[in-house]
Amino acid sequence: MQAIESRSEAKSIRYSSFCSPYPYATPRRLLESAHPVHRESTVANYILLMKLTPEGQHAILENPDSIAEAAAQIHVPEVNGLGLYAVLGPYDFVSIIQAPDNEAAARYSVRLGVHIGVSITTLPAVPIALLHERDDPDIDSLLAGREAPIGEPAGPDGPTRV
Repeated sequence: MQAIESRSEAKSIRYSSFCSPYPYATPRRLLESAHPVHRESTVANYILLMKLTPEGQHAILENPDSIAEAAAQIHVPEVNGLGLYAVLGPYDFVSIIQAPDNEAAARYSVRLGVHIGVSITTLPAVPIALLHERDDPDIDSLLAGREAPIGEPAGPDGPTRV
């Protein structure tokens, strides 16, 4: 990653257009996402939930672009930042990264946390398409808009109500 030269460049990173690939999130569309999932993929997605420390709060007050600048400056081999978002609720920011393994994600997370003054919870994210097996009748029933039974397999005519 490169160093950021100006505030406007930091803002373009901060406000870059990360659009949801799921504008109308139906179960079928979520499983047939715009991003194909390959089981042989060598990278995984991670979600970083960030809370500002008191030092981080002071840094953000002094330079509101510091978090975007820091995220752009941190370099861990084969780790790519996909998005950085300010959020409401118990966390202040959420970042999504791709990394080849847990160790690389942890190195990035620690460096980011130290650099910008945040405590980070790092979560591996498994694409929902990997959880879906095409021969699973319960998932097929849900995708068709029918309720799947709990604890009983679906019959040839669809799920049976319990």
